[in-house]
This record gives sequence, C-alpha cells and structure tokens, in this order.
Amino acid sequence: MCTLCAVLALVGAALFGPGVSISHAAPIVVAAGDICGSSTDCAPTARLIGRISPRRVLPLGDNAYQDGTLSEYRSYYRPNWGRFKAKTRPVPGNHEFNVSSTAAGYRDYFGARAPALYYSYNLGAWHLIALTGDIDVSAGSPQERWLRRDLAAHPSRCILAYWHEPRFTSGTEHFSDSSFDPFWQDLYAARADVVLNGHVHNYERFGRQNPNGQSTRRGIREFVVGTGGESHYTSGTPIAHSQVQNDTTFGVLKLTLHRASYEWRFVRAAGARFHDSGTTRCSRQPSTFRTLPGRPSRTTTSTAPRHRYLYFSGDPAAAIRNGWNLLDVGSKSSADDLPGRAKGLVWVGDYDNGTCTWEVSNADLRADVQNAVGDKKVYGYFFSDEPNPYECPSAPAQHKGRSALIHSIAPHKRTVIVLDSNGFGQTSTDALDQLPLWKGTADFVGLDPYPCFTGERCDFSWIRRTIKAANAAGINYWGVAQAFEGDSWRWPTPAEEGRMLTQWARSKQSGFMTFAWDWSGSVLPSRPELLRVLRLYNKGAAPNTTVTDGPSSTTTSRQATFRFVSSIPGSRFRCRLDSRSWSKCNSPRTYTSLSPGSHTFRVRATVFGRLDPTPAHRSWTIG
Repeated sequence: MCTLCAVLALVGAALFGPGVSISHAAPIVVAAGDICGSSTDCAPTARLIGRISPRRVLPLGDNAYQDGTLSEYRSYYRPNWGRFKAKTRPVPGNHEFNVSSTAAGYRDYFGARAPALYYSYNLGAWHLIALTGDIDVSAGSPQERWLRRDLAAHPSRCILAYWHEPRFTSGTEHFSDSSFDPFWQDLYAARADVVLNGHVHNYERFGRQNPNGQSTRRGIREFVVGTGGESHYTSGTPIAHSQVQNDTTFGVLKLTLHRASYEWRFVRAAGARFHDSGTTRCSRQPSTFRTLPGRPSRTTTSTAPRHRYLYFSGDPAAAIRNGWNLLDVGSKSSADDLPGRAKGLVWVGDYDNGTCTWEVSNADLRADVQNAVGDKKVYGYFFSDEPNPYECPSAPAQHKGRSALIHSIAPHKRTVIVLDSNGFGQTSTDALDQLPLWKGTADFVGLDPYPCFTGERCDFSWIRRTIKAANAAGINYWGVAQAFEGDSWRWPTPAEEGRMLTQWARSKQSGFMTFAWDWSGSVLPSRPELLRVLRLYNKGAAPNTTVTDGPSSTTTSRQATFRFVSSIPGSRFRCRLDSRSWSKCNSPRTYTSLSPGSHTFRVRATVFGRLDPTPAHRSWTIG
C-alpha cells in the first residue's frame, strides 16, 4: 500500500475531465505583502502570479516603497503586479500612510479596486474581508463596528480576512501586536478560518488558535506572507503555535478556496528550495437546536437506507421530519438535545493535510469519547473529512489507529470518515486510485463524487466509476449526495437528484449522507421540490405511475401512443403490451402495426431501486 502511494504521488499532473476537477474549478487567490521597492525586485513574484493565473490577487500592504505614492506605484508596482490590477483586491500597509493620512497614492492608483479602506466581497463559497491596520482598530471604532456588522450579514461557511500587520509573529523587526485583538475576537466569534498579513518580511504559518493565542480546533490559522520581493527580515525564535518559518525565500501564498476547506501552497520564486503546503477544513457554524413536542414520524419502509446522515443540520426537528435520522453535531450535549429518536454523529476535529497530524490530541479525543460512553444519543464519531494520502502517505495508517483508539474506549460507537472523491490534482483518476488504501480505516467511509457543475450536465458516470472502484476495494461505504450550490457546483434539478439517489441506492452502500441542509447560503428548504425528492428517498417511498394520455376505448387506428408520468422525479420506466415481456421505455411510447382486438398497455416507474408495486394500465379495442 505504501508503494502504491509513492507511485501515485510521482505521476505527472493532468487536467481533469468534465465534472471531476475540484482543484481547477475552485477559486484560487494569491497573496503577499511588502512587494515592490524598485521596478525589478518584485518581478520574480509577478511572474509567479502570471503562471498561477488566480481569480484574485491580494496585495497585503507596503505594496510600493518607500511611501506608497502614486509615482512609486506607477514606477515600481505597475510594471509587475500591476499587470493583474483587474483581478486585484488590495489592502494598504504602514508605508502607504507615510506621506498621506488617507493613503492617497494607494487609493488613486487602485481606484475602484480599493473601494474603501475596509470592504468585503464573496468569492465562491467564501467571504473575504479586507481591513486596514493603520487607522483606528480599537473596539468600538468605526472599522471594528463595520466588521461586526459585516460578519453578521454574511454568515458564510468559510471566512478569510486580511490586513497588513500581524497579531502574531516570531519576527525580530516587528513583533506580535495585541492592538488587533478586537479584529481577532470578532472573527473568532464568527468562526473565521484564515487571516493573512504581511509587514514582517518573511513567511510564517501558525496553527489554529483563538485570540488569546491558545490552540483550538475551532481557531483561526494565520499566515504572515511578507515575501513579495522588497527584502527579508531575520526570523526569531518561534512563538507558540508557529508551525513553519522561512526568511530567505521570496514567493506568494496560493490559496485554493474549496466549498468547505482550503488548500495552501507557498509558491517560491525561481531558484529557491523552500516549500510549504497543506489542506484544512473550514470551521463549522454553531447549530441552533429546536425541539418540537412529541416524537417524529416513523414513516419508513425496509427500503429506506438505515443510516441517513445530514451535514450542517441546523434545524434538527425539520431534518427529522424530512427523514434524516443521523445528524451533524459538534458535541455530546448537542446530540443529547436532538429530538425524538435521532442520533448525533459527533465531529471531533480533522486531519491536517499540511502537517500530516491530527488537529485534536489523543488526550482530548479520549476525554471526549470517554465522556459519551453509554450515551445512546451519540451514534459515533466523524473524525476526518477528505484526508490526502498523496500529501501524507502515512494518513491511512494514522486513520486506522485513530479509529482503533475510539473503539478501545467505546467499542460500540461507529467511526466515520469522508474521502475526497473528486480529485487531488495528481492524475485524472487519483480519487479512485486512493480507495484501496482506506480499507479498514473506519467503520464507514463516505464517498462524495459531486456530479453537477455550473453550466454543465451532471456527470453521473463519475458516481458509477466511484462505486465500481469502491466495490473493488472492499470498502464499507456511504454515498454522499449533492444537494447544494456554490463554488463551481450548481443545484441539481429534482430529476437529477432522483437519478443520483438511484445510483447510490443500487450500489452496495451501507448508509447515506446528504450535503447539506444549510451551507454557505445554500439552504435546502429553499428548494422544496428538491427537498421532496430527498424526503421520499429517506422515507422509503415507492413511485406511483399514471398514464396521462392514450386510447382507452374502441378505435380503428392500428397505432397507439401513450404518455405517462411518475410521482417521483428522476424515475425510469418499464412498459409492457399484452403478454409481451417488460422492457425499458420512455414517455411517449408508440406501438404500430397492431392487430385488431383487445389490448392492454402497462407501465410502471422505478426510482431509488424501488419499483411501483401497482403498474398503471390502459385497455382498448381495435375494431
């Protein structure tokens, strides 16, 4: 298995086919600060931007030295990073305020690209916030009050904020600056994910932490990227939670902003050797639980999946009414608050693809699991979402050990992970090639091949290939259905959702997952017809077939045409005339050269692997 990892990791990168790529479809941004001190020193990083071709460029301040005047921007910045001005969303640094209290040179150069000294915008599934560190940043200041209002108005799944001076740094020329605590407190309360800064002329990456500098799985990851080209400062002794430092390499930080995670990669200038990359899942928004009186409906049949899990189930009572019975929670207490017979699958922190380590220590995990031993409302533990075996060849073994640790404390609780089934950018089949590595790493392995991309037909063949590969690998898997829009994906139609669910129903899945109830502005209840299809699937409903048109009495025509519909979108049909065999058909169905006498046409729909038990029929006579 390790040999297979090594071989796959060395295969040359290839472009994905339609409906397969995540890395190429997700928005890419590049960022760096402390950029142009002349017309040549930032040329190497400008060439990197040209090669990466990002959706947005984020200059992190001190973009044109020494004073950020319009002349310096035109002479130094414009020939280099200025080539990407149309896609740039900048912030100023302290040098932009050296000769102007309003950063006039910066604002005159960028114009509409810098609409204010603080502003925000959406990019894919993410909300990005541009701030300024060289005006009032105190609690209650106009900028801080605006930040709180902006965060409240944009409860996004993933949030990135950027300004010039870092709150935390191991630098020797500039130091950690607690004046930015109000920013961090507001961002942390809103479950922000990433903060980008410059000012210190080196590169430093921190682990997730709270505003007090304490490590936490719900914390913010800060990147200091003062590597745009002007100069370098010497790094100091790493402070708490500093994970990577470099003070000799110019480059840019490339961030790929996925629907529920982000990848980072420090892209170095030519001739350098330093490298840093990884992946982290976005922090989750807190769920608000509401309990309704009485027990939820138990309208199910034996054909409904036994385990029906829902991501981001912020309204558990409504989710239960629609047939889900296993909900996304972040703690034992949240599971205990679930109404009726629903159970919680407790998220216990992710696997960090950047460091190839767990975000939550074994000691903390033991405490969480031990605390829920015997709690019947806790079904089990979701402990990893889209680990990358190409970045971390030891990941499968680490996951197997993690599952074993949970079982050593709570042998009857189930363990769940979800694999990235859309691709890592290694080869066009790397999502499939990884599957044998994950056998036995958890009780259940979720597979998430999302087929419906904006502007394209759903690529259902990718689900079929994923199922085939999972069966061959011997994985005990749960299918993950797409029920969202965002990033490069679109809402499936009800018929497309029905077809997707049918593919999974006919597979060897032992459970089923839906992404998602409420994610980054994609609210499933806002699509009632789509929600209806999922509800019928969850509750084991079979289709009901109706013939809407066709002969039903005596006629002289030797030809007959029938039209028919199903009660469930996405259904396929089988037809039968008289004593002939059942065969696949579509509406309308026409028969020709019929003989005189009595005839009967029958049709029945099939969807979710369920067949209409009472076919519709029409009888007529040809005289």
